[in-house]
Amino acid sequence: MVRNLVSQYYPADDNEKELMKQSPAWKKIEDYIADEFELEAILFTDSYELEQMKIRAFATYQYEITRSVTSGEQGVQGMEYAWAEMKGICNSFFYGILKNKN
Repeated sequence: MVRNLVSQYYPADDNEKELMKQSPAWKKIEDYIADEFELEAILFTDSYELEQMKIRAFATYQYEITRSVTSGEQGVQGMEYAWAEMKGICNSFFYGILKNKN
């Protein structure tokens, strides 16, 4: 069910995708990947899989922020949870790659 709710935050077209890439959340995803997975990310530069993972992380982040606001959670708590979810998606993607390489 959550996956269906998150999917509404995926970009509908190329224009929305470009707007998404200009957002602070997208920058946060890219910074996190560069800091934590620099070497692995180089291997996937401009790859479809990396792009899709970033979109999924972004959509999840947006969903969690919206959910926390509508549920009445404190702002900082909701932001921290959304950030943790976003990092979890990135970690799963890269750790899965590393595990499959070995």
